[in-house]
Amino acid sequence: MSQHREAGEIPPGPAKPELQETGSHRTSDGNAPSPSPQAAQQDRAAGSSGIWPPVASPAPPVQQPPSSIPGNKPEPIAPRPSRKHLVFGAAGLGLGLLAGIGLGQINIPLTSHAIEAAAETCSVSDTFGVDMGDNGQSISMSSEGEDSAGAEYADITCVLAELEVPDSVETRIGTTRALDGRQSAEWDTFAASWGYHPDSGLNIVVEVADKVGAGI
Repeated sequence: MSQHREAGEIPPGPAKPELQETGSHRTSDGNAPSPSPQAAQQDRAAGSSGIWPPVASPAPPVQQPPSSIPGNKPEPIAPRPSRKHLVFGAAGLGLGLLAGIGLGQINIPLTSHAIEAAAETCSVSDTFGVDMGDNGQSISMSSEGEDSAGAEYADITCVLAELEVPDSVETRIGTTRALDGRQSAEWDTFAASWGYHPDSGLNIVVEVADKVGAGI
């Protein structure tokens, strides 16, 4: 060997076996080693996602209802205002106004016991020529004349006095003539009409005036 080195010749050493490439792994005999089960699983994961090591996809966040979040209280739903009570209120007000106007136009008769009391005071309830009418709301009196019988003139003036007839009206009654026709007068809550003829005497009707029922 020293002779070969001195001569500058070095014999070649034994030939090394060539390595065969199988993918990223090489063996001396040219056969690819069988991968382990763990490596095979990793290869499948890397092939499906293209990333090694494989990254698991994050799970979608769980959405919670607003009422279950701490500190978040649902706002109460305010009820919608109803207009029914406004409609009914307006209708009731209108009906009330119409009823008030209608009642104001109606003359409601006022029951009075003044005529009945005057007839009882003067004791003429059963006197001939004196008649009560309208459930005690009027009285008709006729005095005696030349050709007819009737109540005494004093009984008629007694009733008129109890009804507080004014002196002016009483004077007109006493001075009425046949040619004057039918006369009339009103005082307080009463209205009277009368006429005179010598043959039939004085005829007078006193009644509760309508203005009392109208509130006048």
